[in-house]
Amino acid sequence: MNKISTSPILSICIPTWNRAKYLRSCLVAIKEQIHTINTSELELFVSDNCSEDNTKEVVNQFIQEGLPITYNRNEANLGAAGNFLKCMQYASGKYILLLGDDDILNPDAISFLLELLRGHDYGLVHIRMSCPIENPFVIYDDRDQFLKAISYWLTFISGNIFQRKIVSQIKSPEDYVWTHLLQMPYYIMSALSSSQNVIIYKEILKISLDGNSNGGYNFYEVFVDGYLSIWTEFLNRKEISKDVFESLKRDLYERMVFSYNLTLLIQGRGVKNNREQEGKRGGLLVDNAWKIQFKHYYAKPYFWLSLARLSFQSIKYYVCRILKR
Repeated sequence: MNKISTSPILSICIPTWNRAKYLRSCLVAIKEQIHTINTSELELFVSDNCSEDNTKEVVNQFIQEGLPITYNRNEANLGAAGNFLKCMQYASGKYILLLGDDDILNPDAISFLLELLRGHDYGLVHIRMSCPIENPFVIYDDRDQFLKAISYWLTFISGNIFQRKIVSQIKSPEDYVWTHLLQMPYYIMSALSSSQNVIIYKEILKISLDGNSNGGYNFYEVFVDGYLSIWTEFLNRKEISKDVFESLKRDLYERMVFSYNLTLLIQGRGVKNNREQEGKRGGLLVDNAWKIQFKHYYAKPYFWLSLARLSFQSIKYYVCRILKR
């Protein structure tokens, strides 16, 4: 793999595995925009995690058609986290966007991003996936307010553009593999590294063409235990305040975990059967769901209030099912 001689502004790095169909759509969207930008400002890198489908042929087709992609194929599957690291360690741009292989950049998204990033030193640029406002982006001078504003959306891999210099600052990335959120510490450190961060409210992405086959992990282990463990580490190092931590913790529970409790634990929708083939994507595991929640939230009054709400919603759900029989 030979890197270009000048450092680009943005490296778009796409980790992929066995989703050639969706990767093709992702690359088509990039190709349609490439003529509108200065290609020296952009780096494209695809890291294939030893796919068993025709991913290599798809990427080579785009290279032959003139899309300036650097292609890497791992000799063995490194796991998702290992492939994320491969992307980060290769990138040479000032900023890195880890783009999901089934996420699509809308027309003119790349030129907009380059214009936003050019000549600036933002810590983290977050792409908001909801609540559009009139302004295409908002610059935050207060890091606490920025972190509170993006909250658990920080976990969305394609929704965050971070500084490449952060990659070398995390000395033991393997410590985060168990969380399935290895990218998250890089995003946090990037946000904390600068006095200015940005939230984009412009429609940059169409997400998850292959949403039905995402998952395969334990929702509560990842988005409760893993997520809060990472934030706890930053709290213990006094890199974030107790106020920020408690705000993020409560927001996670009230706006995300509660709804998943209802969907996964009460309604049983989207739950993956433990007997399904290991490594197969699709559906979420829920083992130890309540144990994990009690571990982190037992002392919080809003947790117990949410259980009362959940009980009411459960009764309502089962009564409606009975009446429909």
